[in-house]
Amino acid sequence: MGQLAMLLRAKYLVDVKSVTKVQGVSFLADEIGRFIRAALAGRLTELERDKMMVAKLSAARVEVGAS
Repeated sequence: MGQLAMLLRAKYLVDVKSVTKVQGVSFLADEIGRFIRAALAGRLTELERDKMMVAKLSAARVEVGAS
């Protein structure tokens, strides 16, 4: 939820790109690698947008299935 980014910004006064995951499980090594590669290629915003779209679609499927 961005706690590490908040601490880094406060202590070191640097601009930090935050990547969050609220699924109750830790990041996997390949996920971290994917985010690092995306950040280095300047595609981190695009990757985060795709992640949000997948989460919204999953939530919509759960709502439809609950009916």
